[in-house]
Amino acid sequence: MVLNEIGNRGLKNAVQEAHRVLKRKGRLIVAITHPGFVSDLKKRGEILREKSGVLTMPGAGHLRLPIAIRSVDQYRKVILEAGFGFQEKELYATEQVRNEKPGLKKVKDVPIAFIFNCMRG
Repeated sequence: MVLNEIGNRGLKNAVQEAHRVLKRKGRLIVAITHPGFVSDLKKRGEILREKSGVLTMPGAGHLRLPIAIRSVDQYRKVILEAGFGFQEKELYATEQVRNEKPGLKKVKDVPIAFIFNCMRG
């Protein structure tokens, strides 16, 4: 999920480099924090701007994780422009996960992650 921690230029460079170094028929699996989940966190006031200017979201315990706010379409565009084909899937927290991760207790029908299964032709 590191790609949702870097800026737009870094995202583009990382995905292009992954495409360059992968063998033909190689795969890149990209997991991102779902923009719907990020939006939900933002509505609840849980996205904060640090003194450094970096936006952060809650992590485990008191840990704050950097987050670049972008749409699924922005990720799709970067992946396609790099030359990948892809399949995608939304992931939801199960009841068990919500019980084990206190920070997810408020999450009900909002997907928490998005997976891109990227294929190099």
